[in-house]
Amino acid sequence: MGAWGYCLFQSDHDFDMLGEMSHEAGLTKLEEDAQARAKAEGKSDKEVNSICYTIYGNDCSDPELVRKHLDSGVLVDMIAKKESKMLSKLTGSLDQRLDYLARDPYYAYLPDACVSMLKKVYIEGGLMPDAQRQMRRALFGPGGYKNGFRSLNVLSPGGLFETGMTTSTTSLILKELRAQLNEPDACGGCGAEHRADGKALFMCSKCHNRKYCSIECQKKSWKVHRKVCVPPKASA
Repeated sequence: MGAWGYCLFQSDHDFDMLGEMSHEAGLTKLEEDAQARAKAEGKSDKEVNSICYTIYGNDCSDPELVRKHLDSGVLVDMIAKKESKMLSKLTGSLDQRLDYLARDPYYAYLPDACVSMLKKVYIEGGLMPDAQRQMRRALFGPGGYKNGFRSLNVLSPGGLFETGMTTSTTSLILKELRAQLNEPDACGGCGAEHRADGKALFMCSKCHNRKYCSIECQKKSWKVHRKVCVPPKASA
């Protein structure tokens, strides 16, 4: 799989991903219908073939139409399904392993909760350094991504040139988020359900979203937990 740079949208991998996401969003059908209408109206082959609907703005013949389609609820549904799969308990099933090979559909108009998630996990996707810098600027500024404008893309696990970095199944950050969702009443360090003296676990005083059985477990977990530890109002 070829690449011609170290940034986003500079490899075959990126464009394969864009094609998959465009198809999942229903743009293939939208494009085929538009081409059929143009042909029925007597448009030339050149005009018909110029109709291209993709989430990659530079190649899209009608970005506004595609943006409205994505913002009609299509994007929100895709994100919800993907996040549900990413944060579900790992079972090791074949279906689940195949799901983790899929691309992450983050683009167009992003819900605030999705942007918040991206800020926590964008370094986990196997991006090359230049692409990581692009992502950081897009997410944190200055002059970063604006909802409803040019699309924001996140590479799937492995990233450009298959860097061997973390995946959805090996990422410590995603493991922490997954545990918070699926094991809310277990200690974030050892998995215990109560303290050594039988008392209830204590809550992280900052995010109120992670419990611990001891200060030792909290300290041991802090290196990873601090990356997702956000006060409730800030993470909303």
